[in-house]
Amino acid sequence: MKLTLLLIVVAYLMLASPVTGSAQKRPVVLDFDKTADGKPLDVSLTGRLVANGYLAAADITLSDVTTGTQVVIFDLRRFYEGQAIKAASGNNGLTQVPSNDPVSFTLNFKTPLQSVLFTRPLLLAGPTGVTFPEWKATALDAKGQELDTAGEGSSGYYSDAPAKTFTLKGPGIKAVRFDSNNHHFAAFNAAVLDDLTLVQ
Repeated sequence: MKLTLLLIVVAYLMLASPVTGSAQKRPVVLDFDKTADGKPLDVSLTGRLVANGYLAAADITLSDVTTGTQVVIFDLRRFYEGQAIKAASGNNGLTQVPSNDPVSFTLNFKTPLQSVLFTRPLLLAGPTGVTFPEWKATALDAKGQELDTAGEGSSGYYSDAPAKTFTLKGPGIKAVRFDSNNHHFAAFNAAVLDDLTLVQ
């Protein structure tokens, strides 16, 4: 009798919780303030760190980086003495330097993603306003075909612009290309992003 009851309970649990074939993984969040092993990432002395190694630790490679530029982890307090932008978390963000011409780079992911999220940090207007570049993020599949886009036009802000989170939807995102144009007058060379979140 006990064995029969046990078998009934096991069968019920199997029906109530079907095996999907793959456990859902937790999103990976790159806040650019901690290394892959959780140690603080302080770039305040130099103001920046070339991002290739940091991204590689998260199985992300860079490609199609505009000649003469670098994708860097930047201490946002170093922009205009902290009076123009504030990181969504910690002090660091990801951006591209040092050109005022149109620039681009591509993040390539080892594993296809369901979605990619990131935050454009808080923009501080200060007494004279602040300008932010025109930018566009494009999610691509394994064949390089466009899946989704997000972006903002070049804008001047005369009051603080709250941080804004953007979502690129898949499935099957294998890369995200960022294109920026500061039109030779925006306060930053290229888009600045924080809290890059990868959802499998």
